[in-house]
Amino acid sequence: MARLAGCRWLKAFPAAALGPAWISGLKGPFPDVNFVATGGLKAADAPAYLAAGARVVALGAALADPGQRDEIGNLLAS
Repeated sequence: MARLAGCRWLKAFPAAALGPAWISGLKGPFPDVNFVATGGLKAADAPAYLAAGARVVALGAALADPGQRDEIGNLLAS
């Protein structure tokens, strides 16, 4: 419905529950749709979602977690 309405950017929420396979599964029939993976993700999850076809991975609580700061920095540097 969103695609038919002209939306080409869609939020995949909660991405942690959906998993990267959900993204890659939808990219097949909807290659023109860009997915933003968000909800319950850790910095370490980002590469798998990007590899699955997500265009953006949004981190929320991970930004406030001091244990993830180095990993977030590594993501931004790559």
